[in-house]
Amino acid sequence: MILYLLRFSLAVVVFYGFYRIALQDEKNHVFNRVYLILGLVISLIVPIISISGSEPVKLLISQAEPHLINPVVLRWQTLLLNVYFAVTALLLIRFCVGIFRIVQIILNNEHRLFDGGKVVLMGTDSPPFSFLHYVFVSKDKYDKIEKELMDHELAHVQQWHSLDLLFMEILMVLFWFNPILIFYKRSMKLNHEFLADANVLQRSRNVKRYQEILLSYLQTSSSVRLGSGFNFSLTRKRFRMMTYPRRKAGYYKQALVLPMVILVFWACSDNEGVSGKEMLKYWRYTANMEEVLQTGMMNEEDLKEGIILPIEDKQQYDELQSIYNRMNKAQKESVYPLPGYLEPLPSDNSKTH
Repeated sequence: MILYLLRFSLAVVVFYGFYRIALQDEKNHVFNRVYLILGLVISLIVPIISISGSEPVKLLISQAEPHLINPVVLRWQTLLLNVYFAVTALLLIRFCVGIFRIVQIILNNEHRLFDGGKVVLMGTDSPPFSFLHYVFVSKDKYDKIEKELMDHELAHVQQWHSLDLLFMEILMVLFWFNPILIFYKRSMKLNHEFLADANVLQRSRNVKRYQEILLSYLQTSSSVRLGSGFNFSLTRKRFRMMTYPRRKAGYYKQALVLPMVILVFWACSDNEGVSGKEMLKYWRYTANMEEVLQTGMMNEEDLKEGIILPIEDKQQYDELQSIYNRMNKAQKESVYPLPGYLEPLPSDNSKTH
């Protein structure tokens, strides 16, 4: 599990880093949306795929896995897992509460139809936001709200931006310890705003008026965290994107995505493992390791028949440890990991001299 989390985190960092450096400032918003979603999907899948030729990168990660059979280490592992599941459970509860609150708003307020969309008229004074196929607007401001703002929220609805955010929220519940996902979500939401702004400007084509409307509705209060709100990241970057031309360089940067994805597969996938001969060798030295650790003795019959072998020195131990580190996940699960190496006790003859 630890190795999977490390590989997932590494893949997410690569995808997000490439997006911030190469794609975010380009006016290819649909492509960027697909890229961000597929980046998360690939990051989830690639750690369990076996790709040959990637041992140098993965060996460094493999060495981070705890492989020493130590009661103290096991207790810490159990404690960390308990903390992980406890925090995950709390975040999952918060996520469900957020969904429940939105459902309550939908059920307890008046509905209207607007250009094919469903509008929920809220009793509270809050900025407009959208979730799934609903647009939420303050009841007192509904008759006064500019059409451009409604078109903006309807764009979120029609393009199903909430599904992206729900997927992102679930990942943040499961991988809450990874801070990169916070920035990943911000970039995803900002790209949603770019898409919604572009949709509005395709209809009105009056950039100055649209920007003035947005500024007039700028509020410090935040919308529902699971929804899309027009006032997210109302910054110079968003205004600049409205008049930013589409550049040829953007298409060249898109072409770099494929080799970058190949790099992620190469660096973060599970390796092809070791040969059957090496697996047999490792097994012969560790087949009854659990019995040895519990009783301090080896099976004499198997020793005589040469089925199992004793580890006689540090060089032999290091060779077996190297084989274990190069195994893939399935191979590691089929064998017993080596305990920490213990130097042999001095013999009685050495004590007398």
